[in-house]
Amino acid sequence: MTWDPDAVEAWRIVGYENRVTSAESFTQDRKEFAEIYSGAATTVFYELELHDDFRRHGALGQVELRWVEPESGRGWSQSTDIAGGGQVRPALVDPLLSFGAVVALTADRYNALGDARESYDSGRDLWTLLGLVDGLHGDLGHLAAFEDFAFVMEALLRSVPYVEPDNSGYSR
Repeated sequence: MTWDPDAVEAWRIVGYENRVTSAESFTQDRKEFAEIYSGAATTVFYELELHDDFRRHGALGQVELRWVEPESGRGWSQSTDIAGGGQVRPALVDPLLSFGAVVALTADRYNALGDARESYDSGRDLWTLLGLVDGLHGDLGHLAAFEDFAFVMEALLRSVPYVEPDNSGYSR
């Protein structure tokens, strides 16, 4: 991922802070960072802080997929722009994708509860995320995985002091 600094003010990969590497590492065919084996699939969630005028830009950035052909050792790549400029509409967001984001963010914020500096913010964010889980119940309430997660999240929050949800960004 390469983010356009004119559109994206700050970013992070949710849950992968321990895998930070230099930009130069991504140009090396044999460098293992986020290796995905043939036939496998993965999802990565990015948390973005956008500039106020991000909609003026054609793209938020670019995603590049690189791979090495096993027989020849030859490297290949393919890239495409990441939609920006207001091209992504909330109506296109699949409830399962939203659920995946909530699960990833819940794990991330739960992990930060032990840090005294972040506990208040993490608690507030977890209560905000519970509201998003409640909002997904209509679409996903029939799934056992959703019901299991909702149960675990409610149990988790019994030990987290209630903090009024605010405009944390998770509701946007």
